[in-house]
Amino acid sequence: DGIVQQIEGGEQLFEDGIGMTHTEHVPGTAENARSCIRAYFSDLHETLCRQEEMALSVVDAHVREKLIWLRQQQEDMTILLSQVSTACLHCEKTLQQDDCRVVLAKQEITRLLETLQKQQQQFTELADHIQLDASIPVTFTKDNRVHIG
Repeated sequence: DGIVQQIEGGEQLFEDGIGMTHTEHVPGTAENARSCIRAYFSDLHETLCRQEEMALSVVDAHVREKLIWLRQQQEDMTILLSQVSTACLHCEKTLQQDDCRVVLAKQEITRLLETLQKQQQQFTELADHIQLDASIPVTFTKDNRVHIG
């Protein structure tokens, strides 16, 4: 009976310093064990919530950086296309002139063609560097930190 009461706990009579008796709840070992478990998992939950917030901030930062980079690449390609278009229009206008003027503009046409070739090379290099993969591969370390890539 004593061990059962220690496990279950219950009400116990106590006498205070002036001779008055009153009952108090005395927790048993089962209740103490449950409280210990609740406290442990509460701490664990708080830790996981902090780790989750940190992991989400890592992903958010990665997404921001990737979008900034892609927008910059898009802007660079737009500028390059505009330059190519301008050079092509200039070549067309030059070639529509009479033969004498075309011959006189040979150096300018050659320079424009060289510029176009350089811009085409830049465009190709730029296109090769752009990663069109929208996936964000996420893995976790043993201590619940996130790793991207």
